[in-house]
Amino acid sequence: DNMNYLNKIIKELSFNEEAKKEILKAYSLIKDKNDIKRILKQYKNENVDFTKLMYAWRAILTKYHIETKIGDLLFCLLLCEKLEKLYQKHHLSHTLFIETMKDLRYKAVECKLVKKKWGLFVTPWYKNFFKLKLFSFGRLEFEVSTFIVNYRNLKMGDPCLSVHIPRNNQRLDIKEVHKSISRAKKFFKPYFKNYILFSCNSWLLYKKTLEFAGKNSNIYRFSKLFKIIANYQAPNNVEMWRLFDDEVTNLNKLKADTSLRRKYLNYLKKGGKTGLGVGYFIYRF
Repeated sequence: DNMNYLNKIIKELSFNEEAKKEILKAYSLIKDKNDIKRILKQYKNENVDFTKLMYAWRAILTKYHIETKIGDLLFCLLLCEKLEKLYQKHHLSHTLFIETMKDLRYKAVECKLVKKKWGLFVTPWYKNFFKLKLFSFGRLEFEVSTFIVNYRNLKMGDPCLSVHIPRNNQRLDIKEVHKSISRAKKFFKPYFKNYILFSCNSWLLYKKTLEFAGKNSNIYRFSKLFKIIANYQAPNNVEMWRLFDDEVTNLNKLKADTSLRRKYLNYLKKGGKTGLGVGYFIYRF
């Protein structure tokens, strides 16, 4: 029964009491409705059209007057029941399942910080979690993806393994980073032919971030794993919430409680822009 599963998964992913209360409150509004069962049933396997499913779900949220952010979090948690079975079917461990899906908690915490509400505000991000293409190994997450730039003999669209750095309140400790990468090399070998093209596009690799973080920082040490081949300015500073856990447009209201934030804020006040750096490295077997 969905209610039992919800309680179990909320506990296993270590959501706090406040978040749990919000999730269960949203569920209580739709728990007996057949249309939710109909949608959940459509998630049969890893070939799911996640986006289509999400929009069908959102129509239900509107119908029962449930706020989208908390509703989307509830949706992903309910889908986890089927995902857990898919992990079993593909001989993937329960430990890996929990390690990977803890991302739901990280993003819910981020939503609480940025939007002041529990829930999700980047739901399409979960598409590849439910397609069994994105897994977490310790400090980093890895997604079977395609390269996003042309560079020498590397082409846009080449198969690659995207590296993501979840905001999970842990330092970007370089030892942990190396452990994550070596686990990923083993796990993803069957997905690739002769080598794995690891790629990362992140505000952490942006030239200004590296300049402000300084050479003794974990961010700088992380960046040295990659050959950085492109820098893009983000239109309208769209990446700013990642840096400040906030999306206020008034720069004077942003909290500058770390040296990186202080330096960034000074730069933004002078008209500077946030952005993304793109880097890669190749692991040959």
